[in-house]
Amino acid sequence: MLVLSLAGGFYFQGHGWAFEISQLDPFGVLLLLLMGFLAAYRRTLSWTDNTRFGAWASTLLERPTSKWLLRGILFVFGFLFLGHWMRHASFETHVFDMNCLHQPLFYPFDEVLFHCNTCRMNTQFAEHMVWTLIPLSLITMLLKSDVLIFVVQSLVVAVPLWIFITRGPLRAERLHGFWFFVLFALMKPLRDGMIFDFREDAVGFGLLLLAFTAFDHRRWIWGITLTFLVMASKENFPVVTALMGIVLLADRHLPLSSRQRWISGTATIVLSLLVFRIYNQVLIPKYMGPSESLNNVLRYFPGMGNTMNEFVYNALTHPWDFLTRFGPRFLTGQGLKYVAMILAPLAIWGWRDRAWIWTLPGLAMAALNVLSTQNNQSSGSFHYDFIVIPFLMMAVSLGIRSASRTRSFYELRSVWVWALVIAACVASRGPVFEVTHRLARYWDRIPAHLAVKTWKIGPGPLAANAFDLSQFNRVKELRWLRVAGGAVPEDRAEFARQMLLANPVIPITEQQRDIGDAIHFVVRLDDPWEKAVYDEALRAGGVVKGLAPRAGGEPFIAWVQTPEPLLAIWCRDLSVCRQSSNQGL
Repeated sequence: MLVLSLAGGFYFQGHGWAFEISQLDPFGVLLLLLMGFLAAYRRTLSWTDNTRFGAWASTLLERPTSKWLLRGILFVFGFLFLGHWMRHASFETHVFDMNCLHQPLFYPFDEVLFHCNTCRMNTQFAEHMVWTLIPLSLITMLLKSDVLIFVVQSLVVAVPLWIFITRGPLRAERLHGFWFFVLFALMKPLRDGMIFDFREDAVGFGLLLLAFTAFDHRRWIWGITLTFLVMASKENFPVVTALMGIVLLADRHLPLSSRQRWISGTATIVLSLLVFRIYNQVLIPKYMGPSESLNNVLRYFPGMGNTMNEFVYNALTHPWDFLTRFGPRFLTGQGLKYVAMILAPLAIWGWRDRAWIWTLPGLAMAALNVLSTQNNQSSGSFHYDFIVIPFLMMAVSLGIRSASRTRSFYELRSVWVWALVIAACVASRGPVFEVTHRLARYWDRIPAHLAVKTWKIGPGPLAANAFDLSQFNRVKELRWLRVAGGAVPEDRAEFARQMLLANPVIPITEQQRDIGDAIHFVVRLDDPWEKAVYDEALRAGGVVKGLAPRAGGEPFIAWVQTPEPLLAIWCRDLSVCRQSSNQGL
């Protein structure tokens, strides 16, 4: 269990056989059942008072020295960095995410601020308010290195986490600090979030932990400043920090004076509301323009408004309607498992001495993740939980500090065992390292390079055609199309119908927003079906944004952009869409 939680799982595949060991849940559940059985019938695993099991637990739990924490962080985040790089190098990295954030970081002042070919309005700020990434862009615009961004992603999470453990509420608790790290290393959202592509949420994670550390040292001005930077990291973060301000007003754990606590809480609330208003009244309309109604929050909660102001107003004034419409998602299998993943670290430690109030801002965002109509938000496999986890960490660390004031680590050793096993029961499947022959086969058939502005790559085996179609689940990315097979119909309408039927799993035929926005396509020019799509795009006034040649130099892959969605053109000109449905055919 410890190896799987810290290093990730492994998948081995050969010719005709495969073996995978990656799931933590079964091991955790079996161990929990065994411990419960022994505790109930043999009394050797009493919750707090035991002898035989306590001696074994002490041997294990009291071994870590002060160096173990640093080594553990380097080991875990080193493996996660390696996994991210391998995912990138083996062509499993999301094209949309690479182009959506790497390109703005490489070309921050091209044409518009944070220029992005595949973003709405051609700027990353039409997707998210990422002001805290501007300083980073001053470096990446010179180096233009994808690996550098992966390094930054690891640093903005690992370094603040190390500072929080060694300088925050657990700074006087060496053993508690190490096992606190192991407890959260078991969290699927933290592990998988590091494998996912770099996002502004990771910056918010690090800034929040630094802000908590500052408040715990009575550096309340630094705490407010760092919290303001959290607000500048993403457009929905001011909602979280406003709730954090309320918690600051009610908190009794931090060593702040009554005056410092009231100033900190009030300033945080006022700044949060001010920044939120500026975002929604000025910046979002400015950068998103007419596409504001396609904002992710509005798209995930259909029927709650066409602007963020309308959404907030409707959610606050009609909470029952909001909950009855989306609340049942809590009772789905994925919803229940997500809630369990989030609450597991709190199962024992976070409820002590009212430390749980620090979870409220994070749990509010976790609730929105479950309520969302997009299942990926509650999967625990992406970046959405980076704003949730710091509040869980704060609550757990304060709970541990409260317990350690009256009881020694030796007396709490059994509590730690139960806490870690419970966390393992919902740790799920982490990043998996594949040992397979597939990669070698890929390297033999990939063209020299793809001239997408995100990358500046010389001759080498990197191109978009090795990306798995199932990875494409976002809007306006470079799309691969499945061909219908057989001879290409001469009739354009029949060709369009067959192409739509052959591509039922990509967003172009599944989501209204994608149908309305799909204008970027990647096609293989040596395939007659995809070449026909290419011709259709050019016939509609499309432009070629990039070409990838074979090693010999002949064009092989084309990135083409149409002036309006290709499906809309087919619906209008070829009459291939039903009048009663926004989906093709």
